[in-house]
Amino acid sequence: MDEAALPAALREALGVLRQNGLTDTRVDAVQDNWAYIWLPEVEVDQVRYPPPSKRGLWVRIPVQFPHANPHGVVTIEPLVPKDGHTPKRQNEAHETAKPVAGLGGRFYYSWTWSGDIGQGPPLNAPGDILEVVAWVSRRICLA
Repeated sequence: MDEAALPAALREALGVLRQNGLTDTRVDAVQDNWAYIWLPEVEVDQVRYPPPSKRGLWVRIPVQFPHANPHGVVTIEPLVPKDGHTPKRQNEAHETAKPVAGLGGRFYYSWTWSGDIGQGPPLNAPGDILEVVAWVSRRICLA
């Protein structure tokens, strides 16, 4: 994926992720108005989930970021809490996962910025991408 084709604010947000320890962050696909950003190490609650405590996944970020909110997560393996329940809004082989299916993306979680954990923080600047990573971690905890 040629990141040079992305809007400047989204490119800057990717730089923020890389400068803050997610050096292997990349954009693997753009479909319609959504960029599928690979986050190589998202923290997973060790109390609720078996190892590993950090997992890679794609978060769907609008190409208009930070002026529109993220929506959804795609994983290679299903998120299976220790109690074995299926997380809310888990969709295997969903159309929305297809842009990264060739890279192993199979499980789409249709989580919204204003869903089960309440309204996410306001997104106003490219640096707010760090809030998105924190949101993903919190949302996985509630799965």
